[in-house]
Amino acid sequence: MNGAKANPYTIVDSTRAKSLWMGLSATIRVCGSSSAICVLEIVIFKTMKTTLADKYFSLFIRIRDAHDGYIGACSTCGRIGNIKNMDCGHFIKRQFSAARFHEQNCHLQCKTCNNFLQGNDNKFKDYITKKHGEKTVLLLEASRRQSVKRTTNDLIQLADYYKKKAIELAKEKGIEIW
Repeated sequence: MNGAKANPYTIVDSTRAKSLWMGLSATIRVCGSSSAICVLEIVIFKTMKTTLADKYFSLFIRIRDAHDGYIGACSTCGRIGNIKNMDCGHFIKRQFSAARFHEQNCHLQCKTCNNFLQGNDNKFKDYITKKHGEKTVLLLEASRRQSVKRTTNDLIQLADYYKKKAIELAKEKGIEIW
């Protein structure tokens, strides 16, 4: 082995798992150590819950920002489109956990602004300033320096909360959940 340390875990089986529920895929390696399996399962489960919370939060924001049925306007460029084909844009990006599920941080965006223009930040800042005020922009920008650790239970509660909110708002607006 040329002086290299041996791996303490023996790979017994390696499979590709796909969750049809969220389209999440992960490689699972069954190792000789049960603690390694538990850690992997926890990471996958928490990732699924984060994805589910994001899904329902995004759905809620897009329905909230719809003006006429499924029609809405991009908050940064004004492009009109079907909310099913638009995004929930984050002024402070999702990687900053303190603002990830902040409703004033997120608004309807077309895919061009959100993806290709990476959020179109200057126009997004102008939009949030007009809609919520300069104080909100300052608070959101300060949230970049804050970290929020969410437990799996927190993520389950967020997903449930935004699922219920999205369903209620969709009924009010006469929109079917897709």
